[in-house]
Amino acid sequence: MFVPDTPGDALRGKPSPLFQQRMQNAAAKKGDAAPAININLPPEAFTFARQLHAPPGEVQPTLPSAATTTDQSIMLLPRGVAPGQQMSIEDFCSVFDLSDTVCKLLVENEFSGSHTFRHITIADLKDMGFKLGAIAAFKDAVLTWAGAVNKV
Repeated sequence: MFVPDTPGDALRGKPSPLFQQRMQNAAAKKGDAAPAININLPPEAFTFARQLHAPPGEVQPTLPSAATTTDQSIMLLPRGVAPGQQMSIEDFCSVFDLSDTVCKLLVENEFSGSHTFRHITIADLKDMGFKLGAIAAFKDAVLTWAGAVNKV
């Protein structure tokens, strides 16, 4: 049953005093706040500052950039290229007509088969004693084996 002169009727259609106070507080705070601006800069942007604070004659190490850490040319078998059929080192060298020196260096460094090629970097080949021409021939053979290049 509805009784017209109850205290609740006087407030109907009006916000409560508590709500009115909260709205006033929010409006007061809204005007005081400055907008927030976020800027993200790559670490390479601050390499100049590291160099400024380095003692004379000392070079500060810099963080590797994304280009150097994801450079796929350093791997013998580039990322995304599937390896070819698994075979022994001797068979691989024979099939792809690699020199005895290349085969000997791979065997001496205990590479057991073609399945290990995806873990070799060009720097590894240089450390093993590969000459530039041997690296080029081996890389060409690996890419042909993986189907990344058409055999002529």
